[in-house]
Amino acid sequence: MSDTPYESGTTSTEKDVEQTNINNQQNSRMKQEDEVDIWDLVKIVWDGRIYILISTIGFLILGFFHLNFGPTGEYMSNSILLQEVSAESNATNRFLRQFGGSFGFSTSDGEAGRISPSLYPTIIESAAFKYELIFEDIEFERFDTTMTIFTFFNEHYEPPIRSKVYESVMDYSIFLPLTTYDYITNFTLFEEEKPEEEEIIVETNERILRLTPDEERPMNALTSRIALTMEGNLITVETTLPDPKAAVMLNIKVIDKIQEYVTEYQVEKARQNLEFVEQQYETAKERYERANQALAKFRDQNLNISSNVVRTEEERLQNQRNMTFNIYNSISTELERARLRLQEETPVFSVLQKSSYPTSASGASNRILAIFIVIGGFFGVAYIFAEKIFQKVVMEIKES
Repeated sequence: MSDTPYESGTTSTEKDVEQTNINNQQNSRMKQEDEVDIWDLVKIVWDGRIYILISTIGFLILGFFHLNFGPTGEYMSNSILLQEVSAESNATNRFLRQFGGSFGFSTSDGEAGRISPSLYPTIIESAAFKYELIFEDIEFERFDTTMTIFTFFNEHYEPPIRSKVYESVMDYSIFLPLTTYDYITNFTLFEEEKPEEEEIIVETNERILRLTPDEERPMNALTSRIALTMEGNLITVETTLPDPKAAVMLNIKVIDKIQEYVTEYQVEKARQNLEFVEQQYETAKERYERANQALAKFRDQNLNISSNVVRTEEERLQNQRNMTFNIYNSISTELERARLRLQEETPVFSVLQKSSYPTSASGASNRILAIFIVIGGFFGVAYIFAEKIFQKVVMEIKES
């Protein structure tokens, strides 16, 4: 009976050692399998190197085409603005804080109605902003005349070959169903005489922006040719056009439009308030003058008359005159405050860097070739593994 625990302990130890050896063997086998898998992957890639080479060369050729047949002769102009947006440094606010209480002015710093500079990029990307911009007259050095962006992009601008090729590829690949539909709807066996187009009068609505294809073309072109970036209170405006002088003039127009848009937006509320106060001021002034004249007329008519009725009526007219004067005086103070508020809300722009005149055309960077090479290599490797996976799936389907 005494040998049983010893034998049991020995057996348990031997089992632990055996289990440890099994685990070590499994771990060693897994490591070997991982190493084999990695070398298998390297071997697969090496065996399919011809596909990687073909894909890389193909994308390299595409990169050369993209680089050499893109837009040429593009000139970029930039400028830097500074907008004062801090109410603490505004002279009107300092005046109101110092003397506002004595004259009945409000000294609160209201930021309501102000437009944040961070919204300026959104403003220039809006259709309404670009719609006004395409009908601005701009000087072109090439043509030695002025014309609108609308006229330039519809009558003089020739899109690069790259854009035409990409558009054709998209029309006959991804958008092939739509292209086919348009072809069928426009196809006729016999040419029909088109009736004379009658002038259609459409009622306009200021809240609706209806664009024609000729208007959409220059607006879409401006989307990639106008850029605005913010860094604190610094506003950088960049414009690009195929003409150096036109690029500078467009930059100036964009700056003027931004200032006009922001000023109109921020002072609109203050202007409406000023107009309302002016109307109230004129009304209070008329009421005060009528009350003053009524009191003077009553005193002239009852100059030598002494009675309680006369004194009571005179007091009533005098109180009415005093009340209308107090209202008139209060509205006069509010009118001056509204005028100061209008001046305060007008944004101040300072030009730190004038619109630069480009001396050389900007082109695409040669780094784009490296990007195309990397993309080509990636697609080559992806094709190799996709082919292996497809072969394995086909083999498993046949075996099953």
